[in-house]
Amino acid sequence: LNAKAGPLIYTDLELKDLDGKLEVADQIVSLENFEAKGLDGNMAFNGAYDTQDPAKPAFNLKYDLSQLDFQKTFQAFNTFQSLAPIGKYIEGKFTSTLVMEGILGQDMMPDLGTLSAQGFLETVNGFVKGYPPLQAIGNKLNTDAFENLDLQNTRNWFEIKDGSLEVKEFDYEVKDIAMKIGGSHSIARAQ
Repeated sequence: LNAKAGPLIYTDLELKDLDGKLEVADQIVSLENFEAKGLDGNMAFNGAYDTQDPAKPAFNLKYDLSQLDFQKTFQAFNTFQSLAPIGKYIEGKFTSTLVMEGILGQDMMPDLGTLSAQGFLETVNGFVKGYPPLQAIGNKLNTDAFENLDLQNTRNWFEIKDGSLEVKEFDYEVKDIAMKIGGSHSIARAQ
């Protein structure tokens, strides 16, 4: 099926100018060369939904996102909220590439304990405002440099495996304060 659609609304997400190829074979739905506009940016994705084991339907997805709005994306995707809770405090635009696979739960949401992914998130322009851990660092260092942290043109590599998200370490400087930023957090218990 060659698909073209005007506005497509899925929960709180509205996609415009959707175009791509959908193939169904052997209990697998494949998405090829899909493109759409939404969340103030452009999206391209390929992937598959595999129901050969109905109790544990699998998925894989590769996406390329360009110029998406942090806040709109954070509000639209529960998975983004789970993977990057700091997104609640970021304003601006980002670009991202991600390859992921895992199992879907009964609610058709990814089982985060089975999720495996690699990608990067690049802030085109962004500001972290009111993030409590950064405010605490600023208080300890007696500086307000972290109140509105400027994230212009950062490139953050990350990996998800075994129920944890790891942001690969990178160097950053704020008002002559050199930092190494990186770390990990658990997103789900591995099953």
